[in-house]
Amino acid sequence: MVDNVPLGVEGNQLQLKYLYVSRAYRQRGIATRLFQEVSVMARAHGARYLYISATPTENTVNFNRSRGAMVTLTPDPELYALEPDDIHLVCPL
Repeated sequence: MVDNVPLGVEGNQLQLKYLYVSRAYRQRGIATRLFQEVSVMARAHGARYLYISATPTENTVNFNRSRGAMVTLTPDPELYALEPDDIHLVCPL
């Protein structure tokens, strides 16, 4: 799910709110396909980046980084306040 509220100084980021695949269905390319779909939706709404507040697990962070996401130097203050332990990333679209 992608939020429709623009983020970032330039307002060119949309938040990837949820992307979850149950353990029994992992390693089948489902998350990759979902990530591709949300990227298309975000671009269609004018975003140049996805903002991702990811749980700090190795698998989650590695999944996002393998798609080009990078730790942001300027986390969204409201999202950071909600999830200070998360890894805050941006991913170019």
